[in-house]
Amino acid sequence: MGSSNERRRTGLLVALVVGATILIGAGCARDSPGPGAAGSAAGSGRPGGSAGPDATATPARTTPAAVTERQVRIQDPDLGTLTFDALAAGDPARAGEGRLVLLLHGFPETDESYRAFLPALADAGYYAVAPNQRGYSPGARPDGVDAYAIDHLTSDTLALATALGADRFQLVGHDWGGGVAWATARAAPDRVATLTVLSTPHLDAMRDAYLDPNGEQSRMSGYMQTFRTPGVENGILANGADSFVRVFAAGGGLPEREARRYAEVLGTPAALGAALNWYRANPLPAPTALGPITVPTLFVWGREDAALGGTAARATGRYVTGAYRFEVLEGRSHWLPEEAAADVVPLLLAHLADPDHR
Repeated sequence: MGSSNERRRTGLLVALVVGATILIGAGCARDSPGPGAAGSAAGSGRPGGSAGPDATATPARTTPAAVTERQVRIQDPDLGTLTFDALAAGDPARAGEGRLVLLLHGFPETDESYRAFLPALADAGYYAVAPNQRGYSPGARPDGVDAYAIDHLTSDTLALATALGADRFQLVGHDWGGGVAWATARAAPDRVATLTVLSTPHLDAMRDAYLDPNGEQSRMSGYMQTFRTPGVENGILANGADSFVRVFAAGGGLPEREARRYAEVLGTPAALGAALNWYRANPLPAPTALGPITVPTLFVWGREDAALGGTAARATGRYVTGAYRFEVLEGRSHWLPEEAAADVVPLLLAHLADPDHR
């Protein structure tokens, strides 16, 4: 890692530690979503619905497919109905044909991180859905740290695919969404047709790298302990969106425009605290091994990633027994959906279209 990455990591840790000592509350809770059937449009100023092209025909579209808002409802065995807000593009009927692409965001990102991906996927004949995951959606924000353990996050992913009409589906994840994607592919290889992970190494490779006393990963992951600190969300939001942006853009390297978009969702202690519960419920090192991944997998990692190091990234292939492709993006950081969509989307489309993966 270069000196710029060291400064970025140090800036993030300093900003978070200072924020944690402020502990000033901020904002009011976001309104809960209104009633509506699963799949109903939420329609708050974004473009209207669209239909994707026939997968066997050359698309005649001259403008990208529209991105729309929707809600998806699932039934949790312990919590009852959970309602997830999502962005989507394409024809929903494609989900039942095995052409659902489910895209899982990371932290402190939201469904907006995939806005540039969705039209391209729809134009290629897929139904692409990026949900705001557990804790990020007001209608899927249970109390208690234990509700955010990775097995619950994995169950959400499978239930979302089912609610969208898909038995088998294509799965994409970045950062924490990448961790959930790895776990989902391991838990249900019969349902995950292809796996694409951005930035996040296989969880066993991460565990090994973290436990290596001579390695880089334990040092690089130091910010995670800060994220687990009780009340740190109040410090991060001490001055509302401005301090959120200062922590994650100036301190963490997230592009400022996207940071401000994400602050619209995570701008209250309730919302940000629920997102941070992912760290609190799932500390490193993982207590048990995940095991090998058998589904066709594309892993994309940015060489300048300041959070997830090269040791775990290069070792990931040892934990994938199915078809595997590893792509390193030179000059790219951890924030691949925001910074490198033009590089990642062609790789993703080629991975999805590979006839050997069907």
